[in-house]
Amino acid sequence: MVQTAMKLVLEPIFEADFHNCSYGYRPQRNAKMACKAIRKDLYQRAWGVVEIDFRSYFTTISHAKLMVLIKQRVVDGSMLRLIKQSPTVGIAYQGKAEPTKLGVPPGSPISPLYSNIFLNLLDQVWHKLDGLA
Repeated sequence: MVQTAMKLVLEPIFEADFHNCSYGYRPQRNAKMACKAIRKDLYQRAWGVVEIDFRSYFTTISHAKLMVLIKQRVVDGSMLRLIKQSPTVGIAYQGKAEPTKLGVPPGSPISPLYSNIFLNLLDQVWHKLDGLA
């Protein structure tokens, strides 16, 4: 419940930064909408499409780097403490909860948002390079 509440607070803050062409794990967006947008762009002006599939992405997100990105938009100390704890919640295995040192908890309600915050940096770099072409 805490992570869902955190997501409700944080998502609008970071959604304002995300590019319109990004569809993964975003509210009111789905794969069908992404396909339609790609088709439209290809008909109008795009020269190609880039699809990236990262192996073990959710389990390899750096907590420290994620916090650097989050601190650029969130300044409330109480919220930052909660955010810092949430990726380390860990996974229960054979009756023991193992805290994670890397990655975000699979199935967590806030993990997709953390994923998009982390990937947004790649998206920003890609758009800067695209502007240079």
